[in-house]
Order: sequence, then C-alpha cells, then structure tokens
Amino acid sequence: MKGLKRAALAAARAGGVFALVRDSAWRQQRLLVLCYHGTSLRDEHRWSPTLYVPQEQLRRRFMALRDGGYAVLPLAEAAARLAAGTLPPRAVSITFDDGTHDFAARAVPVIREFQLPVTLYLTTFYCNYQRPVFDPMCAYLLWRGDGRTIDLEGILPEGGEVRLRGDVARRAVSERLFVHTREARLAADAKDALARTIAERVGVDYDEILRERLIHIMDADEVRALPHDLVDVQLHTHRHRTPRDEALFRREIEDNRREIARLLPAAPTATHFCYPSGFHRPEFLPWLRDLGVVTATTCETGLAERGRDPLAMPRFIDTCHLNDDEFAGWLTGVSAWLPRRSEAMSIAHQVALRDDVRPPPMPERLPSIGVVMPCYNGAPYLERAIASVRAQTVPVSRIVVVDDASTDDSVRLATSLGVEVLTVPANRGPSAARNRGIAALDTELVAFLDTDDFWRPDHLETLVPLMPDGVAVAFSDAVRTDGTAAPQRAGLVPGQPLDLLPVLLLESPVPQSGSLVRREVLDDVGGYDEAYRLSEDFELWLRIASRHRLVYSGRPTCIRRVHAGQASRDRRAMIRGGWAARRKLWRAVANSATPARGVDPQASRAAMTAAWEGSMRAAIYLRDRTLARELLGYRAELSISDAAWRRWWWQVEVFWQPRRVISALWRRMQPASATDELARLPS
Repeated sequence: MKGLKRAALAAARAGGVFALVRDSAWRQQRLLVLCYHGTSLRDEHRWSPTLYVPQEQLRRRFMALRDGGYAVLPLAEAAARLAAGTLPPRAVSITFDDGTHDFAARAVPVIREFQLPVTLYLTTFYCNYQRPVFDPMCAYLLWRGDGRTIDLEGILPEGGEVRLRGDVARRAVSERLFVHTREARLAADAKDALARTIAERVGVDYDEILRERLIHIMDADEVRALPHDLVDVQLHTHRHRTPRDEALFRREIEDNRREIARLLPAAPTATHFCYPSGFHRPEFLPWLRDLGVVTATTCETGLAERGRDPLAMPRFIDTCHLNDDEFAGWLTGVSAWLPRRSEAMSIAHQVALRDDVRPPPMPERLPSIGVVMPCYNGAPYLERAIASVRAQTVPVSRIVVVDDASTDDSVRLATSLGVEVLTVPANRGPSAARNRGIAALDTELVAFLDTDDFWRPDHLETLVPLMPDGVAVAFSDAVRTDGTAAPQRAGLVPGQPLDLLPVLLLESPVPQSGSLVRREVLDDVGGYDEAYRLSEDFELWLRIASRHRLVYSGRPTCIRRVHAGQASRDRRAMIRGGWAARRKLWRAVANSATPARGVDPQASRAAMTAAWEGSMRAAIYLRDRTLARELLGYRAELSISDAAWRRWWWQVEVFWQPRRVISALWRRMQPASATDELARLPS
C-alpha cells in the first residue's frame, strides 16, 4: 500500500496534478497546519521517526516551503483569515509541540535561517522540572538496548529476564513499566533512579544523556531566549495531561497560561491550544471556549477548512517515514484526496496521563456478586478463567457458566470444576447466553467474564468500592495477553461517576470482561439485545449510559486473551455492529419524550462524526467498498460539512481504483527503471 501510494504521488507530480491542485480555488480555501515534535540531537529519529526528525530534514522541508512560494503564516493570523475567508494562496502554518530542548538547539537555527514564523505549544511544568521526561526516556533506553537481555529484577515487581529483540519485545516491557510506575505512584527521584538502572543494564551512559539533555523540556532561560518575533509560545497544558474532569482540565490550562505569562510577561495572553498527544473529546470544546481559547489543534490528519470548529483543527504530522513526494502531496492538497490510515501514537504517548484518585474504602457490608460466563467451545480457557474468579480477594456468591451449544467438551469440563452449568439446545450467541445467566442469578451485582479472558485477584476488590448508590456500572482497564497492545486506558478520571454517553458514541472504553453491573440496572434496560452477536456489549453500555452513570477504576485488572478464533477479530462485522447500536440509540433518543442522561445534541453529533470518520478510514484500509457505501448512508446522524462529506464520497465513488489501473498509468508515464518498486507489488 505504501509503495503504491508513493508511485501514485510521483505520477501525479510528474503529470502536473500537484501544481493544478496547489493553485486551485479548493486549496486556497484550506489551511495546512504542519506539526513537528522534536528535532534530533543524536539518534532520536531512528528510535521514534514519528516524534523526531533530523535537522537536515527540517531544513529541506523549510526550503520546499520557500521555493514553492507557500504563504507561511503565524497560526493566529492564519486561523483568523481562514474564518474570514481571506486566506492567501498556498497557506501554511507551522507548529511544534512540547518545547523540548532540541527545539532550541536544532529547530531554532533553521527557523532563523529561513525566517519562517512558527507556533510553539509549551508544556510548562517541565521547564522547572529539568529531568528527562520519564516515559519516552525509558522507551528510548530500551530501544538503545535492542538485542540485549535485560534483567528486570528491581525494575518490575515480577522481575525476570527479557531479550529486547525487536519492537514487540521492547514495547511489551515498556507497557509493563508504564503501568507499574503509575500504580506504584513513584516520586520523581525514584523514577530517575529507575531510568538510570535501565540505562546501566542496557549499557547506555546515562550521565552523557543528561549532559546532552536528550528528551528534556527547555528551561526558563531557553524559553526567554527564543526569537519571539518568529516563535509564538502557546498553550499545551501545564503537565501534558488532558483530564476528563472539567475542574482538572481547567486547572491544567490555567496553570499553563499563568506559567507562560510568568516566563514571558511581555507576551499577549495565550489563546491557542494543542491537545497533548492529540487526545480530545467533544465535551472539551465548551470548556475551552469558556477559557478564552480561540483555536485548538489535534493530531488528526487533514487540512483545516472554513466551517469546521476551530477547536478541533486537523494537522499534518511530518515524519521520517515520508519522502519529498509525500510531503509535497500534503502541501499541495493532493494527499487529502487519497485513502489513509490514522497515525499510530508512539508507545510513550499511548498511556493516558491523568490525576490519580485514591480508591474508596471497601463497604462494611459486601454486596452479593454473581459471575456470568458465556461459553462456546471454550474448553481450552475455562479452567484458567474459573480459577481467576475463585482467586478473587472479594468472594463471589455464584459462578454460572452458560454453554451456548458447544461442540467441544466445555460442559463436561465446567461441571468437573464444580460451577453451575446451564445449557441451551441451539447456538444463539453470547447475548442470549448472558441473559440466561442473568435470569438465573439473584445477586445484587453481576460481573461478566468471557471464558477466554481472566481477572487479576484484586479485580472485584477494585470495583466493588466504586459502586455506591446511583452508580450503575464500574469497569476496569484491560490488558492483552499478546504483549503488543498497551492497556486500553479510557483517559477518564478514575473513581468519579460519569455521564459517558458522548464518549460511548465515539468509542467504547468499557471492556466486557472488566465490568460489574447492578442487577436492577440490567432489569431496567432489559438486558442484552439478543439480535446482536457482535458489539452486543457496546449496545448495552449505550442503553445504560442513556439512563445511568458509570465509574472507571483506572486499573488494568482484566486480562483479555488474544487468539485466532475470536469473533471480535472480524473488523467488518464489528464496525457494522457498532453502527447498528449507535443508530438504534440515536433513534430512540430522538423519539423519546424524556431526554437521555448527559446528552448534548451538538457534542453527541460531533462524537458520532468522529467515530464515523474512523470507520470510513477503516473501511478504506480494509478495501471494503460495500461497507464504505453503507457508512456514506448514515449522513443524517452526523454533523459533517458538505465539503468534508464530498471528500469522503469522492474517495469511495471516484478514486476507488484497482491497483492494476494505477500500475498501468504509472508504467505509461515513466521509464522502466522507475517502476521497479511497483513491479514488486502484487496486482
């Protein structure tokens, strides 16, 4: 796919398409906001080519802007002119995130050389902190130790030795490390000592890293010494966090703004903002407006256009993976018409930063808890799952396994393990099985556990204290057993009852096997909809959230097993099921005389639109034109502009070309030597 896209862009550039689109009225109505993070001091771009670029690449990009006649504007001016419809041709703005030391050491000389204005989003806490930023530093050190075997004794509670061979092995260690340090709530000195220990065990001179100030934020003197006629310092939250709690969110912005004013007392009040790690939600928009924020940029890829909310501006992240044709494709606007995948964040930025909340005490009287385990051919996993329930530090009253007409020996095995077993004569899917289990229980709380998942011993101990009166569901984080995925952290404030419907319209942070639900709530909403065989839990959470509050533990106490036989691996069916659930709820809310809890129509439509765009990207990536056309039919539920919707329509109905067509066009336009890469692609 990558080679094909590069070939198509090269052909478009050679054929004059770049110049045609660059000078079109369509491009003049749009602003390209370039995004950079770091400029390497040594080899950081080899470790994280999405976060760092070498200085020479930055110079080459700035040269392309100058030689291409692009109008590089300060973001504040560009946003105002975009809103007024007075953008100059070929409008571009340049942004840098975080404010790392390498910005002052490597990027500023290039900015001075080309005299181009940039916006710097500064996270201010670290200006006084002057230590390496812990998470990315640890990930960098593990990368430097590639191929070595590291002794984890004293680094992780479980100890052991791991060979750091390849991205998967390093990522698995990084994720375990990030979870451990957050759960242990390590102080700054302890984190520094831990980073030094990692460096020693992978053979890296940590003192040299400190001297070079790799992965450090600029200090106060460096901020004050910036060329402020070219560098506009703006908001990025104080601690590089995006809390879901409104009071904490406001505090982050206010602290950030106050610290910038202290560092730069002569500068105007900062009113432009960048979401840390691109994490944003519809409910943030009114909070930002109340704080006087004029624009907010994301990490979503695209060109900013008039009519889109300026508090959700897309950008284009320049990375080491991109060649000159790909960069020029975005400058001209041609790449906006090509299918693309959303960018994956680096492992250092995948774990959401949030304010920790101490868990409440265990209630004096423990509620009765029943566990429902739907089972279809789950024999290989049953024993481990049941053992994890019996190992809970909070006792359960009943364990009910509901066998959904398995063809293996699941029933015999479950019976031999001494749990209650219910059977159904014909396979009806997990919704019907769970409903059968719920009906058999008379407990106050119901926990769900799929047979191929299991719990940590403190799972119920973590969730039960979060279930006072008025809370319908408590849920945990989930980690996967394949070592390739970070905890599915929801980015929510732990321990606080939340109206989650707008979040659920965008995505589901509630793992099925990580949930604890009041029995009376299940009765109130009618249990699972048995018409759903996939996304059945998502559909249930939507209905519950429309009437009740949910609470998030912030701890990964559920372990999800990853294997080839899972129904949830069918991405097309999951997308269809998710949209069936969203549209069902949306119609019910629209037709109800009683408003759904926590529903802001504008925020909900924005969340639906963001989810829809993600589904469209997935359909295009999966090359499923039928699915993409189905999604195009959902426009009535969305708050998408005519121009944005047309862009998607054109991708599906006009530019959905077979590989062989693009390959033939390319070969006609180029000499044989230029088609070597394309020739290696399957037709």
